[in-house]
Amino acid sequence: MYRAVAQAIEAVYPGDETQAAALAEHWRGAGDSAKEVHYAHAAARQAFDVSDFRGASALAERVLALLSTMGDERTKMLLLKLLGDAHEGLSEYPQATARYQASLAIARELADTVNIAAALNGLGRVGERQGDYATARAYHEESLALARQSGDNKVVAANLNSLGVLAINQSNYTAAQTHLEESLKLRRESGNRRGMASSLHNLGTVAAHQGHYAAARAYLEESLAIEREVGNRHGVAGDLSNLGVIANWQGDYQAAQSYLEESLRINQEIGNLYGLAANLSNLGDVATKRDDYPAAQLHYERGLALFREIGHQHGVAVSLTGLGNVAVRQGDYAAARKHYEESLQAHRAIGHGWALSQRSMNWR
Repeated sequence: MYRAVAQAIEAVYPGDETQAAALAEHWRGAGDSAKEVHYAHAAARQAFDVSDFRGASALAERVLALLSTMGDERTKMLLLKLLGDAHEGLSEYPQATARYQASLAIARELADTVNIAAALNGLGRVGERQGDYATARAYHEESLALARQSGDNKVVAANLNSLGVLAINQSNYTAAQTHLEESLKLRRESGNRRGMASSLHNLGTVAAHQGHYAAARAYLEESLAIEREVGNRHGVAGDLSNLGVIANWQGDYQAAQSYLEESLRINQEIGNLYGLAANLSNLGDVATKRDDYPAAQLHYERGLALFREIGHQHGVAVSLTGLGNVAVRQGDYAAARKHYEESLQAHRAIGHGWALSQRSMNWR
């Protein structure tokens, strides 16, 4: 029965990958492991594309188990990369690193330059999230060189985007703008809508840090429209978060609260701990501006706990600065000094300037 149903679906919906999850189940029931692998892999990619990181991870792990007896190293390499991406989306950085390294090892064995570059790019992103900027830069530069060598403009653009993020982290906005504009140009030329949204998002972050709020909103709103169109909830949440930060900086606290709460809801749904922590820290900023210090302290403390859990040192420093600000406003100067000193120590460890410790925008 399973085989007949699977064949019927293939006949009625030829090449329709939206049927992948159903076909994976039917071919599993029919005992055809090769077709189950094909369709479950496609279903995992689809789950990832709509920010269902847990679903993508579960499907990819299932396919990896099947591949253990099939010897398909190329598919295994691609699945390991997808698993790295899913763990990164869940802010599970040690697991992401392990999967990217495993994918990289197979890509090197296969002399697959394109996928060597893709795995290196993933390792660079995780390094950036954990505040290891020197290692992240080395991965991205190696990946960029390989991608240029192989003519893979998709990975070239991804690395330029990531190098732009590293430049933002170190307050080098001129370099960030250059990298991100080149990334956006390549992505527009290739029609890579998801990539375009990411580059636009980061250009909005650069503009916001430079005080160009109208330009920042324009970038973020264009990014948000694309992310909604392609169904990328992770991207939607990031754009909403940064729009909330800009509204807060401009004194529109009601709009800021609305943007940030919508972003928080999405991040809770998809399991993005980094996004949740940033939302909480930014809600702490809004509460501080409204002189609601108990709420601000609670938000900062919850954000700090999450940032510490995932090992995001910039976020730790931002949350500590927020707690210091609350303590100052409440007249508790001893507590304020303690929080500020811890924040400064965290920033020095990752090479940030003190001014950036008061900024909690998302980039991706």
